Amino acid sequence: MGETNNQLQRFFSDNERFADLINTYAGEDVLKASDLEEKDSLVIAKPNEKKDKDSISKYRDIIRKAAMGMTFILIGVENQMEIHYAMPIRSFVYDAAGYDEQLKKISTRNKKRKDLRGAEFLSGFRKTDKVIPVCTMVLYYGQVPWDGALDLYGLMDLEGIPPAIRKLIHNYPINLIQINTFEGVERFKTDLKAVFGFLQNSQNKDKLMKFIEKTVRILKQWMKKPMI
Repeated sequence: MGETNNQLQRFFSDNERFADLINTYAGEDVLKASDLEEKDSLVIAKPNEKKDKDSISKYRDIIRKAAMGMTFILIGVENQMEIHYAMPIRSFVYDAAGYDEQLKKISTRNKKRKDLRGAEFLSGFRKTDKVIPVCTMVLYYGQVPWDGALDLYGLMDLEGIPPAIRKLIHNYPINLIQINTFEGVERFKTDLKAVFGFLQNSQNKDKLMKFIEKTVRILKQWMKKPMI
C-alpha cells in the first residue's frame, strides 16, 4: 500500500478537502480550510519515562489541528485499503498517544516554572490545565464490506462477565467512512464528490459512464488540482 498511501496522504493534505470530509461526515459545516493547521504526524507515548524501549511511536497518515472558536481539536485521518480487524485498538492507541504527547509537553512546561506544589507537583499537571481533544477518522476504500469491529467491545468476549463489572469497561467506537457505501457523496463541496462517486461506481461500467457524464464539470476541476 506504500505508494498508494503516499498519494492519499498528499491528496487529503489539502485543507479544503480535509475540511470538506469532516464537515460532510459531521453533517454540518463547522470547519473551514483556514481553521486547519498541519501537525507532525509522529506521535510518541512513553508509558514509563525511564525506559525509552517501552516508547510507542506511531505515524498518523494525516493530522490537523482545527480551530473551533477559542478552542482546538486534533483530527487524524487513517487510510485503509484493507479491513483492519484490530482498528478500534489501533485508533485508541493513536488517540491515547496524542493525549500522552500533550501531557508530556504540559508537564515539561510546568516544571520549568518551578511553582508546582502538592498533587500538582507529583503529576506535573495543574488542576486548571486542559488537553486538546483528539479524534481519528478511518477511510476505508475496499470493495468488500467492512465486517470488522466498530468499537472496542466488538473485540472482546464479554459473555459471562456480570453487567455490574461490564459497565466498568470503557468502550471506544471508531469513526468509519466506508467509501463504497457512503451516502453523503452529494453533500461534498470539493472534488471529493467526484472521487467518492468514481470509487462507488467503479465496479459497474454503465453506472460509471453515467456518473462521469453527470459530473464532468467536477472532474475537470479535479484534474486541475493533481492528487500527487
